[in-house]
Amino acid sequence: MIDLNNFTKKVDELIYYLDDIEGNKLVREIKRSNSIGFIYGKKDLEVSYIALQFLIMPFLSDNEVADLFKNDLNVGLSINEIDLTERIKKRSVLIHNLEERDKSKEMLKNQINISQTVITKEISVDNKKMKTVSDWIKDYLANIGEVKAGTIKEAEYFTKRSNFKFLNEESAKILKKLFALYKYLSFSSLTPEGFEDDLLLQTKDGKLITTNKGEVVILYDPNKEINKFTVSQGQKISENVSQEYNEINNSLSNLESLAAKYPSGSLERLAVEEEMKKISNF
Repeated sequence: MIDLNNFTKKVDELIYYLDDIEGNKLVREIKRSNSIGFIYGKKDLEVSYIALQFLIMPFLSDNEVADLFKNDLNVGLSINEIDLTERIKKRSVLIHNLEERDKSKEMLKNQINISQTVITKEISVDNKKMKTVSDWIKDYLANIGEVKAGTIKEAEYFTKRSNFKFLNEESAKILKKLFALYKYLSFSSLTPEGFEDDLLLQTKDGKLITTNKGEVVILYDPNKEINKFTVSQGQKISENVSQEYNEINNSLSNLESLAAKYPSGSLERLAVEEEMKKISNF
């Protein structure tokens, strides 16, 4: 039986810890217990339930996410703890066919284009009234042109456009989150900018590399010499050696973060852990 008296508190905790697995279990339990009608009969419970669905987007169907994007983006964009772009990326990773990922992205982007959900107070600029998701997307596209990874026009839109001076800090933050989500959905998963999976590759010369937003990041380079040394009492460690040891620590930190993304015992994690041993035993 669902304890709806503590439902909002429970949802807040799940969102704080980004626990989408337990969140998904809670949604299934709600549906099994036929509590949906009661939840939608109370505004505070309804908002919490919608927020919970944004958390568990990786587990939702295209139609369910499309409905959220079309009708409830104001809720999702207002949750400080949830990065909608990150949530959709996680969902995309679970779609193994890249062409199917693109179809899903395009469908969700279209729902944003037609969304009449109000996300800011109404303002009038150049005889245009803007307050809905669709209003702001149209204004954004009209000013930046083609959606690209990073453009001067986009920077100017945030810094020089007069539209933002009418908005408070929270509304401006919401719009930036909306535009970041829209940009992500505009990039094909077949391109470096839109590819969601973390790559872990070893080059012919032994370098361990990954990718970040389309750029190659070298995690470990066995060809880079790290000098072993001993330090007698009172001897100063040279700046070069200190730098070398800092680089080792940074490499280990990067590898530890990468290893945590893979399940224990997986081939990917074992490969990362092996490289960590090599660095530790230099």
